Amino acid sequence: MKLIKNYWGVIVLFMIILGVSAPYIYSAIVNTESIYAQNPNAIQALRGYAKLRSSAALTTSYVDTDTVKLAPYSNIALLFDITKGSLTSIEYKILQSYDGYTWFEEAAEGVTETVITDYIIYYRRTLSGTTEKYYKTISFYGNYMKLQVKGTGTVFGNSCAIYLLSSQN
Repeated sequence: MKLIKNYWGVIVLFMIILGVSAPYIYSAIVNTESIYAQNPNAIQALRGYAKLRSSAALTTSYVDTDTVKLAPYSNIALLFDITKGSLTSIEYKILQSYDGYTWFEEAAEGVTETVITDYIIYYRRTLSGTTEKYYKTISFYGNYMKLQVKGTGTVFGNSCAIYLLSSQN
């Protein structure tokens, strides 16, 4: 009882501050949730998970996946769930952006004697089984990411879903 008498002023001050700030705290939570409701990938990225592409047939032309905001995540695992159909392989490119609108393709260098040439990187997975589930780990240094994916060979009876798992360093 003596403790309460000694700290009564502090307790009252805390209750006043809490009473005044509670509506603002609640408003911030509701506003954050409404932002995430408008962009589900935003909250998925914050949890370290996003669906980049729902299961759908691949074509012979590159098709963009959904865009996901990854900052501050940098360790990425791309998970592929593929039904082969009559595909020979799948190919994909990794693109990054600083603003979600301006996209940059990943490049690598090739060296011949005194010339260094930059080449756009695309990844190819030759398919052998009827269904294949595999993952690819990468380090990522951008704010936003998406893939461009396509099938090669005869594109009949196939499907491909792509998921992303991420973690901070």
